[in-house]
Amino acid sequence: MSNGGEMAGGFELIPVAIEVHEYLKKRGIYDKVRDWWNSSSFCDVIVLGASGTGKTALVKALRGLPPYVPRVSGRSDKTEEDEGKIGKTPFRFHTTPGEDLHEVKRKATIREIMAVDNPGVINVVCNGFHEPDVPIGDAVEGRTAKDTFLADRLQREIDLLDEWKSILFGPGGACSWLITVVMKSDMWWQSSDDQPVLDYYRRGNYYDALGNAQSSAHTTHSVRPYSALDQPLFGRVAMSGYYSDQLRNQHHNELIALLLERASAK
Repeated sequence: MSNGGEMAGGFELIPVAIEVHEYLKKRGIYDKVRDWWNSSSFCDVIVLGASGTGKTALVKALRGLPPYVPRVSGRSDKTEEDEGKIGKTPFRFHTTPGEDLHEVKRKATIREIMAVDNPGVINVVCNGFHEPDVPIGDAVEGRTAKDTFLADRLQREIDLLDEWKSILFGPGGACSWLITVVMKSDMWWQSSDDQPVLDYYRRGNYYDALGNAQSSAHTTHSVRPYSALDQPLFGRVAMSGYYSDQLRNQHHNELIALLLERASAK
């Protein structure tokens, strides 16, 4: 997918890669997505996740923009709204602040959007490799993330589910799809086909904690790996060394295809 875009109707038009077209054809939904492209309706997406998981970097990458975000100083204290077209499909991303103290703001954003639309949801997680505003010594020892830090961050991901899952996917919830994007794949990717991190989010404690967000008959839940850029945790923790540029491009195209598929199903 090219990073170059042209302005169309006030929004940046991001070309869709050939691989995305092929993926949609294999899924048998290319014609449906193509028809949706001719629609002028926005697909609203609420982007949730703890501070430091990579929400802003993800949205930038999806929009074809440089994904770099300054450490800590780039943390937002308000919901950020970004509009753009992927192919011909207009998306509006509502990226919520992830700090603990912003719970009221997150819930207000969710309720405001649900009052006018049935949005999709992207929940951004990263297997504990968050980068919150904490002293480096609390998170890192040498070139390794502390087990206690990773466990604490994983629990934070679970705690946040309890904050919004009943609002979005409980009785009266208007959302029909949820994509869990496991960011920072370059940190935790393994050399084998076995990927326990993805298993954790697809079948493990995280999946169990989703509750009605995965068990509701009207909800479609998908888990996708992603990495917007290579960036060692706190500038110190070494990356796995197994996540390639080829994988990055593949996962990017697969996520774009999934977003277009979900948007066309609204």
